[in-house]
Amino acid sequence: MRKLFVYFLVSCLFMGMFVTNVFANDYDFENNEDTYYQLCSKPGLTNDEKAVCKLFQTYLNEKVSDRQEAVNAANKELASIKNDLNKVLKKIEEFDELIESIEKQQAALETQIKEIENNIKLLELEIEERQNRIQEIDEQLKLRLYNMQGMLSMNKYIEYLMGASDFADLIRRTSSLNQLMNYDIDQIKLLEEEKAKLEADVLSLEEQKVALEEQKALYETTRKTYESARKTQIELRAVYLAKQAKIEADNRNLQTELNEIKNQMQDIANNINYIPPSSGWIYPIKESFYISAGAWYYPKSFGGGLHLGVDFAASKNKHVVAPANGIVAYTYDKCTSGGLGNGCGIPWGGGNQVLLIVQVGNRTYGILNCHMSKGLDVKTGDIVEQGTILGNVGSTGNSSGAHLHQEIYDLGTMSLQQALNRYKSYGVTFGTGWNTLTTTCDRRGTPCRMNPQNIYNVKVGYSYN
Repeated sequence: MRKLFVYFLVSCLFMGMFVTNVFANDYDFENNEDTYYQLCSKPGLTNDEKAVCKLFQTYLNEKVSDRQEAVNAANKELASIKNDLNKVLKKIEEFDELIESIEKQQAALETQIKEIENNIKLLELEIEERQNRIQEIDEQLKLRLYNMQGMLSMNKYIEYLMGASDFADLIRRTSSLNQLMNYDIDQIKLLEEEKAKLEADVLSLEEQKVALEEQKALYETTRKTYESARKTQIELRAVYLAKQAKIEADNRNLQTELNEIKNQMQDIANNINYIPPSSGWIYPIKESFYISAGAWYYPKSFGGGLHLGVDFAASKNKHVVAPANGIVAYTYDKCTSGGLGNGCGIPWGGGNQVLLIVQVGNRTYGILNCHMSKGLDVKTGDIVEQGTILGNVGSTGNSSGAHLHQEIYDLGTMSLQQALNRYKSYGVTFGTGWNTLTTTCDRRGTPCRMNPQNIYNVKVGYSYN
């Protein structure tokens, strides 16, 4: 029998492990996101559906993590691209400086080319004039030589000289012949000089033409360099701006998808934690209690004075419970003692506290429980069902004995989320204030202070179980 039991137990454990593995891996969330989102977005989930939706939440959370990593990577790449782009822009600035220097060089070359071209024109005109002068001198010399051919004989010269009438005439005739000879010699020298100058001008012209071609070639090289630099500049700017635009667009898409997933997760979380309204109220003390003070005033035996809630007197360590289904909006659990005038607690003197937001029927309520013992059983954000233990009766803060002080606020038809938002904006009284009766529900609309005696149908001076 014992062996049979052990075999049965091992079999159950094995089956349990097998079922657990299937349960964890049997859902194709990636290809059926819409289906599971629709399932998990509806209110009133069963426990099995909640279990599946929690797995779907885990899947979405991993997806968020993946997308966040992608966003971080995209931001890092974008930062790198922007850094590279800054380098490129710096390089573009260098290109701008290069292009500017090239443009200046081209302008100087254009000026030099124009000067050389003008020099060439002037040289060509001067060469033409010089050639004309050489031709003219050459023709004059040829004519004189022709005319003097008859006088080339020495006898002719002697006859010319001997024909002088006197010595003075002889001297004059001799000087005349010398002048004619010197003139011819000078003309010949002038002709030689003009020819030498002509050769120099022709040589200079050739040099100027060579210089012109070199300057034109240099100009063409700088023009090509300029065009290449400008093209590279434009391409660099376009490439990096395109990269930047693409990454920014991808990043926006990732961020949009990430926000959508987070919204889905919030919807699913709200429905997994869906709190059905209670149909009615139960007492906030699990065991017997006594109503020692009611709203809106303390009894005369207590000295009178304003009292905004109801005091449920009970021995310490009796359980305080949630009177309806709801959520814990706020807790304070730092007080270890109490007494009249003790200010421990936030709000002042409230001791250890639990603020609930509950729904009963179609209405929402805030419930502030004060003076509880240290060591609460709940924390902020907990979902509580009617009867859930919140903690124990105590006497912390401004308290003269063990009791639960409770205040109730009618919040109308607010949703739980709207009520939580109002609490975050206005504090534990939801905007109904302190030390005033002008915000009671018989004097104004919601949010307003309710008399807990009417909720629980209890009277001061009576005991209840």
